[in-house]
Amino acid sequence: MSQTTNRAFNSVHGKSCCVRNKKQSPHILITINKNIMEESLKEDFESMTRLYHFTRFETALLIVKSGKLRFSKLFAMNDICESNKQIYNNMSSCNQGWFTNEISKEISRYRQISMTMDKEGKLGFDLTQMWGHYANNGYGVCLVFDKTAIERICKSKSIKYGEVLYDEETSLCTRTDVQNKKEIIEYVRNNADSLFFHKRKEWESEQEFRYIKRCAKTKDCFLDIKKALKYVIMCNSQSQSSEDSITGSTEYAIMKDVLRTGNIPILQYTYFLDNCQLVCEDSLVWSSDE
Repeated sequence: MSQTTNRAFNSVHGKSCCVRNKKQSPHILITINKNIMEESLKEDFESMTRLYHFTRFETALLIVKSGKLRFSKLFAMNDICESNKQIYNNMSSCNQGWFTNEISKEISRYRQISMTMDKEGKLGFDLTQMWGHYANNGYGVCLVFDKTAIERICKSKSIKYGEVLYDEETSLCTRTDVQNKKEIIEYVRNNADSLFFHKRKEWESEQEFRYIKRCAKTKDCFLDIKKALKYVIMCNSQSQSSEDSITGSTEYAIMKDVLRTGNIPILQYTYFLDNCQLVCEDSLVWSSDE
């Protein structure tokens, strides 16, 4: 429990204020309790350095249940500059067929997890195109992670991470002078920043933060996120009208049941006209009007 939450707990239970001693009505006590816990939830959310992962509802359930995120293969990326990297050898003595095959195999061992980060003026969960492209048109889920907690895990797992940089031009083709397998491995490792952390400018709106790991050839790689997952954000539900609160939906009930052991709050992302909000049941966590 955070210091803010502890303060809220103590104040409600009479350690910081005399609610019981003044014998207020149950209605007043409930109102005080709600206001304190709402402020506590807002402070905890705002104080954390957050990263977001948008995905389908069914995939989110698997991630939450397993406590793991899978590193994806580059050829499955929707950016052709990443899914079809082409590196050529400048040395006339090099067998180009052999080189192309070997460097393709080495690059394929590097896999990634893509997150979305907050930027000045635009918070990561408030990117409607991300809900549309990666979270099943708003019927999926946005998982919220504590960035600092993930970094602690990565430092002991040889996982490279950082913000993706967006360039005006990113060539599909790269050239090098390496000649053997050892040099190929070193070349990819030494040039990981330019190979895996640069994209073209048109992708900038995704505000991507990325994790990269060199994995075994045939096995899947996973990142343990059990201690880093802090919130789950849901938007729409297929089991009821979009005009109704998602808290009455089948999806909400399923997700709440899966999250019950981790005490992880579910936030609802709502929007009306120009105002977007994050709400936890009846408590306002964030509003674009504030």
